[in-house]
Amino acid sequence: MIQKNMKKSMEISSPRKVKQKSIEHDKSSQSKTVLTSLRDLILSDGIEAGSRLRAAALADKLGVSRTPIRNALAVLESEGVVDYSHNCGYTAREFGMQDTLDAIEVRASIEALAARILAERGLPAEIARYANEQLKAGRDVLDANDWSDEVESIWYNLNFNFHRALIRATENRYLIKVISFTLVSPILREGFKTEILSTNNNENAKKIEDIPTHIWESQIHHERLLKAILAGESNRAKNIMFEHVMLSKDRIVDALANTNL
Repeated sequence: MIQKNMKKSMEISSPRKVKQKSIEHDKSSQSKTVLTSLRDLILSDGIEAGSRLRAAALADKLGVSRTPIRNALAVLESEGVVDYSHNCGYTAREFGMQDTLDAIEVRASIEALAARILAERGLPAEIARYANEQLKAGRDVLDANDWSDEVESIWYNLNFNFHRALIRATENRYLIKVISFTLVSPILREGFKTEILSTNNNENAKKIEDIPTHIWESQIHHERLLKAILAGESNRAKNIMFEHVMLSKDRIVDALANTNL
């Protein structure tokens, strides 16, 4: 018995095994870093849509070996960020307006499903507390009535935190994965919301103390949504979430109608 314990202790403390685990961890961390960098590079127009993505060139650009680049490209293909063919290899995908509108519709349905699930199952106290904190912080931002680009960015971060908390609370990996697919379109990224959606839409929309109407609407939707979830009103929670997300589609269409995009 003592010998077995000693053997187990030696195996746990073996420098070779510790080193091997450290190497595997470093490789995993590097792959995630390369994946994030490459995804951002493509979605921020750092690489022209339709361009061939050569592992060697990307490795030089990011200062890494080709292996994590190849791994990242495989993941990005599964996410819909890049395309792959036997003839051309990997190419940066071009996102059109219809891609964006389709993604919003799918996201609306999936997030509505998430809201229904949470209302039926019940929201864990810790998640409910965190979601409520994000809503309170968002309300405080609006009540301060001191709107600016910086404040808008703060509010959108709180908005993102709220949605992410609810999605993760479902603990449904398939639902979470589908949601991530709907957010790859560059038009749905933060830059568009602050530069196009808010700026252009504010010119024609009614304002409340210089705060865009759609910001107030979103804040109220969030508050009503959380209340419905906590009350176990599954159909109401589902409908509020669906309408909430679909209104963003309407705003984007209206905003683009007044731009050259």
